[in-house]
Amino acid sequence: MIDEKNNHASAKKNNSSIQTPTFNEIKNQLLQHQAIINSVSDAIITTDLAYNIQTWNKAAEKIYGWAAHEVIGNSMGEIVPTGYLGNDNAENVNALFQKQGFWQGDVIQTTRTGENLFIHASVNLIVDTNNNPTSVVAVNRDITDFKKNERALQNCENQSRTLINAVNHTLFLMKPDGTIMISNEALAGQFSKSANELVGANVFDLLPDEVANHRRKFAKKAIERGKTSFFVDKRADREFENQIRPLKNDVGDITHLAVFSQDITEKNKIKRALKRSEQQFRTVLETVQMIGLMLDAEGNITFCNDYLLSLTNWQREEVIGQNWFNTFLPTKVQAGVSRIFQKTFESGEFPPYYENKIITRDGKERLIGWNNTALWDNNGRVIGVTSIGQDITEQRQKEDELRRLTRAIEQSPVSVMVTDLKGNIEYVNPKFTEVTGYTYAEAVGNNPRMLNSGEQDEQFYLELWNTISSGQSWHGEFLNKRKNGEPFWEAASISPNFDTNGRITSYVAVKEEITEQRKMQDRLRQQERLAAVGQLAAGIAHDFNNILTVILLYGELLQKSPELTSKQQPKVQTIIKQSQRATELIEQILDFSHQSVLKREALDLLPLVQDMVKMLERTLPENLRLQLNYHEKQFPILADRTRMQQVLMNLCVNARDSMPNGGSLEIGLASHSIVNNADSPPHLLPPGDWIKLSVEDTGSGIDEDVLPHIFEPFFTTKAPGHGNGLGLAQVYGIIKQHDGDIDVTSQPNAGTQFSIFLPLLHSMHDNPNLPTQKGLPRGQGETILIVEDDRMTRQSLVDTLEHLNYTPISAENGRIALDRLDKPDHSIQLILSDVVMPEIGGIALLKILHSRGNTIPIILITGHLLSDELDVSKMKGLHSFISKPPKLEVIAETIQSALKTVS
Repeated sequence: MIDEKNNHASAKKNNSSIQTPTFNEIKNQLLQHQAIINSVSDAIITTDLAYNIQTWNKAAEKIYGWAAHEVIGNSMGEIVPTGYLGNDNAENVNALFQKQGFWQGDVIQTTRTGENLFIHASVNLIVDTNNNPTSVVAVNRDITDFKKNERALQNCENQSRTLINAVNHTLFLMKPDGTIMISNEALAGQFSKSANELVGANVFDLLPDEVANHRRKFAKKAIERGKTSFFVDKRADREFENQIRPLKNDVGDITHLAVFSQDITEKNKIKRALKRSEQQFRTVLETVQMIGLMLDAEGNITFCNDYLLSLTNWQREEVIGQNWFNTFLPTKVQAGVSRIFQKTFESGEFPPYYENKIITRDGKERLIGWNNTALWDNNGRVIGVTSIGQDITEQRQKEDELRRLTRAIEQSPVSVMVTDLKGNIEYVNPKFTEVTGYTYAEAVGNNPRMLNSGEQDEQFYLELWNTISSGQSWHGEFLNKRKNGEPFWEAASISPNFDTNGRITSYVAVKEEITEQRKMQDRLRQQERLAAVGQLAAGIAHDFNNILTVILLYGELLQKSPELTSKQQPKVQTIIKQSQRATELIEQILDFSHQSVLKREALDLLPLVQDMVKMLERTLPENLRLQLNYHEKQFPILADRTRMQQVLMNLCVNARDSMPNGGSLEIGLASHSIVNNADSPPHLLPPGDWIKLSVEDTGSGIDEDVLPHIFEPFFTTKAPGHGNGLGLAQVYGIIKQHDGDIDVTSQPNAGTQFSIFLPLLHSMHDNPNLPTQKGLPRGQGETILIVEDDRMTRQSLVDTLEHLNYTPISAENGRIALDRLDKPDHSIQLILSDVVMPEIGGIALLKILHSRGNTIPIILITGHLLSDELDVSKMKGLHSFISKPPKLEVIAETIQSALKTVS
């Protein structure tokens, strides 16, 4: 290799002072050149002017299958038969080559084994110092795979746009008339515009007339010949190397011209300073768009090609002689890579391929893949390394981006499906196979019709296809079926994919299973419907309670009358019993509407269920097997004992009726913890600790169309006279009023399971019962204020209190009651008030009196309130409450208990 400093120094001297290199220097140069030639991946072949082979590098041996010693001296045409593409033939290519001294293009060449390869050939005529031709050098690249993938690479236009802007030289795409289609920033900077502003402009209008006419000539030449035009032009004191390459469409018509322009002013200056050997060497290296680099034993740069300088923005004179590792490697890896280099240098075994990052002059990092070859002196010592490097930065970024995108789709929690224009499946992700049950192999090539449940009609799918085939996105829901036939709901978004020309190439569907969400929505709608029915039923029940209060109280008063004859006694008893039956019916309605009066206490559900099981064992038919399952010692809840017994009884009676021929009835108790809403079986319970009470039978089951209605009041499938349709409605209301939930699963002829969830009570407290008092307690003339808006109910209460030896006074509502109490001389000792009244109701009256410091006991009488409102512990000033319609003994005992608190 010629020393760079001596080379510059000699350029300043007279030509007569140029020293002739010694034999050893020439020999070393030839060895270096040979090493470089053998290190590149392209075939480098030299021939004499008759095309007899002189040089055949390692890459040529690999590509064509012939060893160098087998071909040296033979005709190139005999060793490598060549066919030309398009309108080219051997005659016109040879004529063109003889005329301009170089030729490059794509050919088909046959290997030793008879395989035809696509080869991109770059052929240059080598001349001596007197400009006389001496030999021919060809740099041939195997582009067979490239040709095969050429059509696929057309989809990389977006990547190309990014890449052309990374090029420091002028690069743009234009129509044959000069209209710019794509431009990089280098061209735009010449005209003080942005790349987007140049699109649509005519490049010939932007250039000086002389330059424009010159370039028109070569553009026309490229179009006429269908081949790349190479030319050089000058502007001011700068020299530019240009290429105009015609681009053809699928039918062979030239539609665009790709133009590349490079400022070669400085490069030409350097070329003129190099000797013939270096000129030949540079010709070979500059033919390939790769980094050419030579380092000495200390890692100092002895040679680099223009591609490296262009890539890193350094000038040749700035880097020759500099340490490669300190100049071009990122600081954090300099020491480590330098040590590896020195160890490798000592052994002489350089890795054939290696990747590492280099840093450009402006601090940007580029990833380079290197092919390395050691340089040896005559004594067999390693004196340097020759490396050919390829910039793989964008390639690796695209690969990483593709891998990230692939991982995201493969790990997506939603189903992804891609189809062709006919709807045939091209790709599905793992979530799709998980949801549908079809494997990847079963899905790809099939049609999404395999998921069709038949629930959507033909018009539904017609509108879907009309939407996406017009280029719009479609959003909606499907009821599909899995491979096993199980139906499931999906929310889907289907969109078209477009190519760079705006044409639809495929469709992508992103789908999420919403089966559980749909079930939850159906359940919420059912609960809203039941709540509306409950409100209506509660209003009716309230009015009936007032009527029954009058009938029941007067019936009980009449029953205790001494004037009642023995003949009349049974009739009065019938009135009382029927009133009580009506009361029970009203109680069921209020249970359903969540407005019954509860007496909630801390209780262990296990003993209650065990007692019920013992009672059921005595009453159920012998052909029914009853079993209680539990694994814990205690199941504490806050509940109304009587209501819980009613719930269990109603469910067990229904189970018995579903098994007329016998079967199995299992009652289960278990603890159930919910961390989040997804853990909730009915999907409506908040997180927390729950007690699960289940009743499961092996009976006839419930039909699918009946199941949504079983909790509606008065709905029954039993024959007339065998049920009023309030049993399950009552169960539903009681559980809801206990802040719980109920779920049911059933299959016809396979049985039914009811699952009840009640909040777990974390601590048990004793609830002492009031001692019962024998006989009917009577008063001693105490004055009691009755507050009731219904006239008949008010009068029945007045008559009842008079019978119990109290002095009643009455008020139609809370406002009138306050007027009575505001009188300073009143003798009222107790207040018995209804809850729902006009103007001022019972609750409002209680709060007003409490705010005034009232000490008179207050008893509320109601059949229409929420349980929270009747919680004595939360209502200051309230002694107790009585449910409508009240029994005579309940009124008597409650009043006596309240008056004792005063005394």
